[in-house]
Amino acid sequence: MTFAEHQGGPGPGIEPGSGDPQSPRISPTPTRPSVPLIIPYILTISLITGIVPHRKRINNNLDSLYVLTLNIIDAELELVPESMWDDYQIRKVAKNLGKKYNEMLLDSNYMHGAIERYFPGMSNRMGRPDIFHTLLNVTQDSILNKKGHLNVNIHTKHNSIIRVSPETRIPKSYNRFAGLFEKLLTRGDLKSPDGKTLISIGEGRFEDLLRGDGTDILMSPKGEIAKMNEVVKFKDMNVFIGGFSEGDFKSHVYERLKAFSIFDEELTIWTVGWEIMSSYERMIGLL
Repeated sequence: MTFAEHQGGPGPGIEPGSGDPQSPRISPTPTRPSVPLIIPYILTISLITGIVPHRKRINNNLDSLYVLTLNIIDAELELVPESMWDDYQIRKVAKNLGKKYNEMLLDSNYMHGAIERYFPGMSNRMGRPDIFHTLLNVTQDSILNKKGHLNVNIHTKHNSIIRVSPETRIPKSYNRFAGLFEKLLTRGDLKSPDGKTLISIGEGRFEDLLRGDGTDILMSPKGEIAKMNEVVKFKDMNVFIGGFSEGDFKSHVYERLKAFSIFDEELTIWTVGWEIMSSYERMIGLL
């Protein structure tokens, strides 16, 4: 539990009037604030550090090389595009949130109309950071991750690769999550107070995440219908999932990967991820 959650605080100062969300400071030894004005400074621990590293992992004597890697491909995770900066809705949202319009996450929950004006027909796909908030809370809090057998990478549609350390915990509050990833996309890697990199970002294409050793698997509604035990069958797996809520991959994934589907309807990213993690946990004997 983060200090902010323990105190029941509202979030790390990204609502209007609560401070500058673009320049949060770290308080390495948080204590109970005596006056409300101290809250934004203390709560920024959650925003900057990925919050609090997990406790030391225990393998239960399993081979430490047994690792499931989840790769999210063509993720709809980006800042507001420059072409939209002058839109009145974007400016209004920025003012209401107390943020800079050129350093905000594109979010269709607040910017649906603006997205439709500049990118007709794309407002249900673009601007979905909420997907990754849910997904990363599922992955980082999983038994598999706590035991040290999970890696998570996010490849964005603009060919950046975000690597999330297994030690990183994600804010339960969406607003705090948004502030965290806005800082990541504008200023680069996020580190803990002791210098550990908790979330990194760099250039890279989806092909950079391929292993080419037979353990690469693509999950897609267009894939071959298969039972989970037919998909999750390697002790060291490299799984690819789409990072969007509508449409199909933009990267040429079907040319490089065999695709599987585990259900006859489309599933959310976090549902697919959870099913794979649960099956993998059982396969390697964690459960």
